[in-house]
Amino acid sequence: MQTPQLYRIRDFGEKINATFEFIRANLLDLLKVVLLIVVPLGLLTGIFFSGIFSTISQASVSPQMSETESISLMADLGLKYFLMMLLTLVTMAFLVASVYTYMLGKIKNEAAVSPMEILKKAMVKIPKLVVLIILIGLVTGIGFMFFVLPGIYLGVTLSMALPIFIFEDQGIRKSFGKSFKLIRGKWWSTFGLWVVTGIIASVVSYIFAIPLYAGLFGKTFLTASITGGEDPAAVYEAFSSWYMVIGTGIMMIGSYVTYLIPLIALSFQYFNLSERIEGKGIRGQISEFETVS
Repeated sequence: MQTPQLYRIRDFGEKINATFEFIRANLLDLLKVVLLIVVPLGLLTGIFFSGIFSTISQASVSPQMSETESISLMADLGLKYFLMMLLTLVTMAFLVASVYTYMLGKIKNEAAVSPMEILKKAMVKIPKLVVLIILIGLVTGIGFMFFVLPGIYLGVTLSMALPIFIFEDQGIRKSFGKSFKLIRGKWWSTFGLWVVTGIIASVVSYIFAIPLYAGLFGKTFLTASITGGEDPAAVYEAFSSWYMVIGTGIMMIGSYVTYLIPLIALSFQYFNLSERIEGKGIRGQISEFETVS
């Protein structure tokens, strides 16, 4: 199946169609790239997530802890939560960088490269991309402090900084600034694209959560029937068992894989806006024609 032309003016429905057409045309390559990253990192996240519930279980077993033990337990819980959030952030940065680097290769008509080569190219962008994602989160978070709506506006607007950063090889400051310029007059269509593709991705991701919820429901139901529901520690133990690690890992991997949908949809909005404002696709075609001539 042929990959759809990337830089092109599209209406709302065409952007969604182009998103799924691109995924279908490049599914195997995208999965190779994504799974290479998210399988190990997703399983590590599952380990930290399970560790958090294991710490909570430990606290429930010993409610009469000393002040020193309580401080130590809270420090352990805080460290595990921090590491889990840091790992999630790094995984998202790798996902964005790798997928957009793959798409950048399509724009440049590069020959097919291995997932490891794509990952090597993407790794160069990771440090600054992590900073960019953190800054977007901070600015959006500050916006949410002012009656929510500014946060939504800034979150949607600054989401355009991610494709700008990769596709145009811009710095953090220029990516921020250009995102406001690019999205001017097209905020609602960008917001709508995020909502529609986000809902689709969320629905699909529930499939990957089935093993986790099924295991937890079975274990907690069995534990409650044995203990009569009077032993909270036994219930917490269900959340720190081995299948909690595996189930959480599968759920995290599924959430990253399905995040491809809004992530690629965002890139097609970028291609659409860039073509409307700057005519990047037309200029590229003219350049190719002049080269051939």
